[in-house]
Order: sequence, then C-alpha cells, then structure tokens
Amino acid sequence: MNHRQLLNVKAQPTMYVIGDSLSDTGALVSGATALFKHLKMPKIVKMLPPFYNNSFSNGPVAIQIVAEHLGITLTSGWKFEVFGFSDEQIGNNYAFVGALASKINEFGVDSFIYNHFDSYHQVQALVQQHHFHEKDLIFIGIGGNDILRAIKIKDLIEQEKIIDSAIEALNYNIKLLLEKGATNIMVANAPDISIVPLFKNNDTVKTRALALTKRFNSALFTMIDTINNKSKTIVKYDLFTSMHNAMNKFKSLNENHNTIDGAVKTNFNYFIKDGVITTHFNKGVNESNIDEYFFFDDVHPNKWVHNYIAQDIIALIKNK
Repeated sequence: MNHRQLLNVKAQPTMYVIGDSLSDTGALVSGATALFKHLKMPKIVKMLPPFYNNSFSNGPVAIQIVAEHLGITLTSGWKFEVFGFSDEQIGNNYAFVGALASKINEFGVDSFIYNHFDSYHQVQALVQQHHFHEKDLIFIGIGGNDILRAIKIKDLIEQEKIIDSAIEALNYNIKLLLEKGATNIMVANAPDISIVPLFKNNDTVKTRALALTKRFNSALFTMIDTINNKSKTIVKYDLFTSMHNAMNKFKSLNENHNTIDGAVKTNFNYFIKDGVITTHFNKGVNESNIDEYFFFDDVHPNKWVHNYIAQDIIALIKNK
C-alpha cells in the first residue's frame, strides 16, 4: 500500500473544506511558500501576531472550531502545477486566503498566485488526494473575494459577469464532488460585504457591494436548489444572516463594542519581497481591548464572531 492509499484509509468520517480566508488554517503559508520556491524566489511565508495560527483573525476561525467539535484535526492541503512542476500538500482544509470561486482573467501578481488556489484547484486537489466516505462532510464557503474583485471594476455589467462566473465555477465544482461520491455537502453563502470596515466611508460602494452580495447569494442558493431536486445532498448555510445576527448580539453585549472599525490594519507590502504579512493596531486599539472590536481588520471578523458562526454551524449539523 502506497503513501496516498494509507492516507485514504479512514477509521472514521472526516471533514473537507473548500474556501477562502474565513476558513484558511495555514494553506496560504505553506502553499505560497511552495509556489515561491518554484518561482526561484525562495522565502518562508510568515504571518506575525496578532494573527492566530496562520489564520486571518485573532483566534480560531469558525471551521476549525467546528472540526474540533467533531473530533477532526484540520490540516492544510493544496495542489498546483507551475512551469512544468507539480507540487502538493495532502490535507483536508483547502481554504486559501484571497481565493476566488472563479479565475482572475487579468494578468498580474495577484492572478498568478490566486489562480493556483481558486475553487477549481481546491476541488481538484481534494478529489485527487482523497476518496470519500459516505459520512464525510464537505464544507464550502467561498465567493466573498469574487464580490470584492467585482466592486473594484467600474463597469456594472462587468461586475455582474464576475459574479455570474463565480456561480458557474461553483456549479461545476459541486457537481464534480457529487460525481466523485460526496454525499454530505454544506454550502455557505457570502457574508454581507457592504458592512466591512473597508467601505465604511463610502456609501455608494456600500450600496453596490450589498447589491452584488445579494446577486451572488440568490444565484448560489437557486443553483443549490436545482441540484437538490435530484440529489438532496446539499445543506445551505445562511452566513449572510448569521453575520448580521452576530453583529446585533455583539452590540447588545456591551455598548462600547465597536462594529464599524477594524482593530488592526493588515500589511501585505513585504509579502512578495520577504514573504511576511504583518499588522499594526489602529488608533486606540491594543492587546487589551482588541476583543471589543467585531472586525479584526478591514475585512475579517474577530475570534468572537468566528466562535458565534461556529456554534451556528454546529447546531445546523446536529439538526441535519
């Protein structure tokens, strides 16, 4: 029996994750480090505190809490080919910071990196590295970065094309998982992108972000309903509503809780050169009061929010 066959012999069901920064527990660090090696730019990617265990928050991300509740250890996985070289890491969490559901068509550093870890590459790595047990759970939560990318484009029709491409990609990937024997899939829609601190001072962009988020979420759940007419294997998770519920709860706990600003500013300026991702505390924030902020940075929620979402997902798993 070879190494891969050994990995596929499971004593109990496990969990697999397809996603982005809301679920990444180390793929950015290990995957980008491997990618830089093949680009002849050797460097060890590092995420410095207050990042928690190579995740974009100050504590465990929601899917890690869910996995631990189920008695499952998440390890980062990925697979890509570049310049004739193939590289992979076998794991069960393929979520990658910045990953999109669809590919980026424009040429640039971002597209070169993220197009090796989009939903297609994540699903391809998963189905090539593993065979599914009938009770394995696959969690899919991706699409927020497609919305963020669309917002940067001025042309409204082009914005909607990006959203539609993301849905097409997810439709293909989910059907592939079903063809390969997946029987338990949970798909989360996108959180409300319009409420993140990145857009707090731009009402026009916030309005458009909300419209694009709703377009994505409506199309995603409609697509899932269509698939479920035949298979009945996909559970929908309404992350959009859950995030709003979490924000209302967070406000109610303490009148001084901040739900508008990010606690830190994430800095990618040294990522390409040195492989280091750093943060600095925003004005008025420090280690003692960072937990009073709903948002960790301009886009990502803090550990309290992740725990709230995790408990919501755990309850849904129990009910289903």
